[in-house]
Amino acid sequence: MAQVFKQTTNPVVAFSFVGLIIVSQLLVLNMGYNVPTYFLAILALLCAIILWGMLDVKCIIEGTRLKSKVGPFVQILDILKIEKASIRKKRNVGSRKRIENLDIYLESGKKLSLQPVDAKGFIDALKKVNRNIKVEKKEY
Repeated sequence: MAQVFKQTTNPVVAFSFVGLIIVSQLLVLNMGYNVPTYFLAILALLCAIILWGMLDVKCIIEGTRLKSKVGPFVQILDILKIEKASIRKKRNVGSRKRIENLDIYLESGKKLSLQPVDAKGFIDALKKVNRNIKVEKKEY
């Protein structure tokens, strides 16, 4: 059975980014420039993909595979090749809440950075598959 772990997202930033693009295009249209319709359609598609990527972020553990899904993009890792996981807690600018960043290091030297809502539960699920994962904790 697959376990799904949601990642922390900031919908305010996502909608602000897309809103900024839309407002800038409306200003261009109001200035009297003739913008092709296909350009606006491509821009709308790009905004939808960016919004999807900023809001739909999750990790799925299926057997010995870890799927990191960011919108339409998926990265698959072998949990048995994970050497260590490093949890960094830091205070977000303008917030009282601490954010937990989780860096996963593979044998090949690759690094995957995540922000799971439940970092401890996520690491516990990884350690059920691979008991050799070393866990480091740091606070900033």
